[in-house]
Amino acid sequence: MPDQASGETFTIFSLYGAHSHRALVQIEIPPAIAAAGHAVISTHEARALAWNLLSAAESADQDGFVVQFLAGAMEPEKQAQVLRAFRDWRTADRARARSEGREGA
Repeated sequence: MPDQASGETFTIFSLYGAHSHRALVQIEIPPAIAAAGHAVISTHEARALAWNLLSAAESADQDGFVVQFLAGAMEPEKQAQVLRAFRDWRTADRARARSEGREGA
């Protein structure tokens, strides 16, 4: 999400901790915003940021489910391949949903 004053962007990633075995969300805060200690954004940008945080949390939970479901059924390397395929499918499915106007449905 861009900060109107600086044009910098927050970056949000979902992940599953291989060592912690926890669903996690990583937020990268632009250096200028981190140094300032705050950002002023429009309500539209605030909603988009919130949506991205919720989406990343959901993705991380889904990734955690896939990994935990596969645990013991296959080697970690194969689990990683299945997780990558699932993430690719999810990305494509979300893109289809956006193009069909059903995002968030």
